[in-house]
Amino acid sequence: MSQTSFLEDVSTWTENTCSQKWMEAVPKLISYYEGTTEASKRVDILKLLCSSFLPCVPIEKVEEEVFSHFDKVHHIFDELLQVLVNLASSSNGNNDVEKQLLDVQEQIIAKLQMALSVIDSLQACIQHVCSMGELAMDKIRSLPTAVLHVLSGAYTHCKDSGDIYGDLLTMVSDPLSALFKKTHSLQMSLSSLLDLVKLTPASSDQDIDDMCTVLLRLHELSAIVNSLDVKIMVTTWKTVSRLACQYKDFLKNRLDVAVLVTSLCKQIELAYEYLLQLAPQCDADGMVSSDGDHRAFSKSVKIMGFQVKVLVMFVKEFDDYLGSCVKDLYAMLLTWLRYVPPSLHAPSISPQCFDEIRRQVIIAVEPLTLHLLGNRQFMECLTDCEQELMPELSFPRSLLQLRVLEMLPKCQAEVQDNWICPQVYPEDIQRESILKAVFRSLKCCHVELSLSVVLPDVHCGKKPGGVTLYEYVCTQICGFVGSYPERHFWLLEQCLLENVVCPNLHSAVLAIDVWNFMARYGTADLCRDHVGFIARLLCTLPANPCPGYLHLTLLLRRLIKFMAVEHQEEFIKEFCVEENLSLWSFIPLSTFARAATPQIVSSLTTTATDIMRKWINGPTRTTSLTSELILHGILTVLKSNPEDAFRLTATTFLGSLGKKKLDPTFEQGQILNKLPQLFTALLKDRNPLIHQKALEAFAKFAEETSHEAVVPESLQQDSNVREMVVNYLSKIPHIPSETYNLPKYLDQQKWHLQKYMDSMTTASNESPAQERDTDMQEPASKRLKYDSETEIQPETKNKNEDAIYTPLLNKLRDTVARFHELQETSALPSWVTEELKRLNTELGDLT
Repeated sequence: MSQTSFLEDVSTWTENTCSQKWMEAVPKLISYYEGTTEASKRVDILKLLCSSFLPCVPIEKVEEEVFSHFDKVHHIFDELLQVLVNLASSSNGNNDVEKQLLDVQEQIIAKLQMALSVIDSLQACIQHVCSMGELAMDKIRSLPTAVLHVLSGAYTHCKDSGDIYGDLLTMVSDPLSALFKKTHSLQMSLSSLLDLVKLTPASSDQDIDDMCTVLLRLHELSAIVNSLDVKIMVTTWKTVSRLACQYKDFLKNRLDVAVLVTSLCKQIELAYEYLLQLAPQCDADGMVSSDGDHRAFSKSVKIMGFQVKVLVMFVKEFDDYLGSCVKDLYAMLLTWLRYVPPSLHAPSISPQCFDEIRRQVIIAVEPLTLHLLGNRQFMECLTDCEQELMPELSFPRSLLQLRVLEMLPKCQAEVQDNWICPQVYPEDIQRESILKAVFRSLKCCHVELSLSVVLPDVHCGKKPGGVTLYEYVCTQICGFVGSYPERHFWLLEQCLLENVVCPNLHSAVLAIDVWNFMARYGTADLCRDHVGFIARLLCTLPANPCPGYLHLTLLLRRLIKFMAVEHQEEFIKEFCVEENLSLWSFIPLSTFARAATPQIVSSLTTTATDIMRKWINGPTRTTSLTSELILHGILTVLKSNPEDAFRLTATTFLGSLGKKKLDPTFEQGQILNKLPQLFTALLKDRNPLIHQKALEAFAKFAEETSHEAVVPESLQQDSNVREMVVNYLSKIPHIPSETYNLPKYLDQQKWHLQKYMDSMTTASNESPAQERDTDMQEPASKRLKYDSETEIQPETKNKNEDAIYTPLLNKLRDTVARFHELQETSALPSWVTEELKRLNTELGDLT
């Protein structure tokens, strides 16, 4: 019997005949289906096979006899879609003959009808299988794969129909609409089928892998329909999440959860950006400047809330199997926090919209962080000490780290150890403890700290208006310190000490406040030990104005107040005034108990009296440099673009010269000639602070000086300077060339501060501590004695001697060279000559 005759005969068979002869007919139908190249015949055979013979095949054999051949369905459906694209493309390029367009339209509709027939055939297969009740995956293994392939193709075709059909779209809209509806119905049927598929301990590895494949294909489907129909996207993710949770124990080692989570993160981030565009925009005064699309916003934020819930579910259920997607989760969390208040980078939208975003999206930050606490990759993301972030992400990162601090006390000891005392191997990402990471991030939040960004008060004694960022950080760290594990207490002390001596003011003050909290609520012995350690540390350092030294003195002053009375008395005995004058010079008497004050006052008075007597009875004190030399030195340094601190000090010095009256000597002319140059240089300074201080210094000098000629001469050197000074004296406010932006200014200030601190760090790394701050070190004979435990070795002593004497000798040589220069210009005054002779005698006594 020929193929045509067989097909005509089979199509007339009754249900009983099909049941009796299916074993003979089905192989032939499949053979004819695979052998023919005509699309219409293949569609007819598929329809006949699925509607007439599939119900007759026992469920145990349906996979082997029918579904295993469904890979050919992929081909016919893909071919139909490709033909549709080709037909539409040819019609879009030919607008001459209306009849040809009608012919193309008829062909397109015919091909769409064939595609609908393929979908109907698959729908019939699913309906029949579902009627069997619960199923094992191996009974229908090939069917879900075939259906998902058709779904993806059909949805993609509908999604791109505008580009594919162009002007023909209106002519074929009805069959296209039917294709979309049939495809959606097929998807719903597939979802019902998957609910009937059961995985059991007896399921094979192949069954589990097949289920994983189905879930991943469904996830790919959600990406296609995301911009096509939101309801279908939601339905798809519901199916994926439901099946993943239901069979978590079977899938956890095989399902690539990272793919699902990464896809969700990307969808959510795109939706988040779109959401912020839909929200009503507000101006600087909080007034709505653009209405936006409130209805679309409400709908979008709810959909995004659903996606976030699915994401939380995956992270919760598969927290130990997340793989590489943790970095995407971390980036997404930073993005969320970046665009909501109190972040300075949050868009200007209405507060009601922000509240809705918090309820639907931001609320998930806490559960996501909680479930990621034990994840090593998440730890690396938050504590990587070499991680480079965009500046606008520093604040969100700080907030995320503070949430971790809040959660850690309730975690298991192993998780706490990984955060507090990480074990890092050479091949690992270099990371630090969570506490050090918090301090490091805070150093990047200079703008937020300076603007007093306000956060909600989540602790007792809630403030209605919230608390500043500094208060929030300090409260969180103190709460963490209160439950800090004893076994890692040394790491806490180390971290606080490092930040106390660092040049960053915010970090240093925070470390001091936290240390005081620790002293106040810790034991009295702990406070005593800390005070003794800091005092001994200060005694081993030369007094100097570097930030670290000043911060240590501030810490000591505050800690002494928390000492028990008996411990204060021990401190007074150990660090007696007579041997530790530099230490006692910055400790207020009010920090000690009233009973101990008389003893300290008596010691200070006696010691100070002895020092003054020695000074009075000592040799006559003379100045080593004349005023002219000082002014010349300042002018020389200013020409070399010195640090801001030097220029600021120079303005203060010049302002103080107004009350000085110079005798009519040769040096008077030299000094008065240099003053206008100095004032002009400082008045032209681009640093706003130095420029302002220079104006104040010049005004003060002009008001007080008896050398009136200096004032007009200073203004004649530069017309711009003259105009600025006149405006300042006339109290005419300066109008900047561009609008002043405080956050922008603070951001620039942050850059300059970071540059300064980096230079200090570089200098610290290039030379040992003993070789720094040599200008401020005392001669070795006056230095305090070291304890036996910290005795300096001979080699170190030689280095210290070089560091002390070499700068002094260099200064002496420079001074002598300067005297030679002056002598070449004119003869030295007689009193200078006499003074040089006397100094020469004293220098000879040293040798």
